[in-house]
Amino acid sequence: MSRPEFLNCIMTPEIIRSIRQDQEYYDEDPERYEQQERERKERRLQEQEEMEHQRRLEEQRQQEDGFY
Repeated sequence: MSRPEFLNCIMTPEIIRSIRQDQEYYDEDPERYEQQERERKERRLQEQEEMEHQRRLEEQRQQEDGFY
């Protein structure tokens, strides 16, 4: 990971403020920032996997209901 950078597009003041806060947080302790980003990414992946699992279960239930 690296220091948060500004996007190459039009940004709202809120987005700019958020990026600046992330940069300050990163500058205080890059290792801590990167660890937290890895944890956030892992949680997002777990949530996505759980949602996909739930979707598959629902599809399976619907198929079973259609067969009876």
